[in-house]
Amino acid sequence: MAAIPPVCFVCPGPIVDPVMCVYCHTTFCRPCLDASVGQCGQCTRILFDEEGRREIVPVPVVVHQRWRPLFWLAAMAILVGAIVAPAVWRGLQTQPVPRTVFPLSGVSPVEPTVVLGSRGSGRGQLERPCGVAIDRGGRAVVVDSGNNRIQVLSSQDGSVLLTIGVHGSEDGQFASPYAATIDYEGRIIVADTDNHRIQVFTREGSFLFTFGSNGAKDGQFHRPHGVAVGRLGRIIVADTDNHRIQVFTREGSFLFKFGSHSQQDGGFSFPRGVAVDHEGRIIVADTNNHRVQIFSREGRLLSKFGSGGRREAEFLLPSSVSVGFDGQLVVADWGNHRVQGFSRDGEFLFKIGSSQGQAAGQFSNAQGVAVDGEGRIFVADTENHRVQIFPGTWR
Repeated sequence: MAAIPPVCFVCPGPIVDPVMCVYCHTTFCRPCLDASVGQCGQCTRILFDEEGRREIVPVPVVVHQRWRPLFWLAAMAILVGAIVAPAVWRGLQTQPVPRTVFPLSGVSPVEPTVVLGSRGSGRGQLERPCGVAIDRGGRAVVVDSGNNRIQVLSSQDGSVLLTIGVHGSEDGQFASPYAATIDYEGRIIVADTDNHRIQVFTREGSFLFTFGSNGAKDGQFHRPHGVAVGRLGRIIVADTDNHRIQVFTREGSFLFKFGSHSQQDGGFSFPRGVAVDHEGRIIVADTNNHRVQIFSREGRLLSKFGSGGRREAEFLLPSSVSVGFDGQLVVADWGNHRVQGFSRDGEFLFKIGSSQGQAAGQFSNAQGVAVDGEGRIFVADTENHRVQIFPGTWR
């Protein structure tokens, strides 16, 4: 019987230099895995760590003689594609993309499809929620700041799926937590602000470990407000009252920092929000400088947008930023009681909310924002003690 040539999950074509994900056993060409920056195209786990390839294994492959011409033709095609594709992509990025967005002035016509929570301390109730994150299962991980806990809620009906923490300073306890993020393994990572630390939990809410303490040395924090996960599973922390960003391994070991207290480009004044886009860029809500700054994964300033004010594309204490699946940036414009949307380059696209209020679609000091895989926008409407979910028609 003739041998069947192995096929790459990404190309798809006969495999060149095959490797296999140890989690889901999907087989790839090594160049295809490199091009996806180490992310498995099947189970979406990150397979590289800071020291290089770790969670892939070489796969022996036997190519039958009848398939060898096709094998080498595929290899040449991949090589040419690796050279040509980046140039083509750069060209495509310069082309305008038609979008459907909200009107650029006045009150947004969009009302929330779901509202989660009401004021209180019972299950499913909220007291000044400041942050929200969405996991791959569509669960809303809400930072219930005033109740010193995390509540995991169904994004469909608001039912309580999980509660983590009580007030305190022991492992698994919180003091005014502000933000949370979900990593590629489903771990829940929390900025435990007034305990000056980051805590990490399993998807089911079991405590794993904590890192950080009060101070200004490398690896220490002073009231951290923002947390995000970057390439290779790195944990990026907005170390708010130290006016800097710190970057750690997935295990919490310090790697590097950037920024200092300044109004100059690359400096910060009480940064509260941080996110990482699909290119690995670090986006920072530079809160008291009323702007958003974008950095390379190494911490080099790339661009900035926004200034203090109430007009479109201006901010008053931006407190959180999230990245949509297509690279658009959504910013919680805390002091203006609204959410604003921008292109990956900072071009204004839309806004939700225009004045402080309690009606559907209005906010009162909304401090947290997240975007799920469907483009839905989740807003932690802090002083209204609720989370509002808006449809994905803004894209």
